[in-house]
Amino acid sequence: MGNEDKNLENTGSLDANTESIQKIMEKAITDESFKKRLVESPDMVLDEYGVSGIARIMIRSLSEEDYDKLTPENIAEYFAAESAVYTPDIDDSMPIEYYDEDDL
Repeated sequence: MGNEDKNLENTGSLDANTESIQKIMEKAITDESFKKRLVESPDMVLDEYGVSGIARIMIRSLSEEDYDKLTPENIAEYFAAESAVYTPDIDDSMPIEYYDEDDL
């Protein structure tokens, strides 16, 4: 399998996990103890549901605040391809903070 094939395989991971993502997110919305487990031990939960690849990375990146914002209606939006590459518009009037290495 060439690099091009591998890239296609990796980008397809999100689609391959769609049903599992839906189940996990719906349960996280309705079951507080499950949500806590997902936030504290995401790998364990994701292994149970067989989630891998891009979907795994996206779910692991969610904070508890992100889960609090989820609703059954906006789950698909959170995992749409566009959201993975979303860059907010920056208004000239918005203050921009600068950090150097020592701040990080």
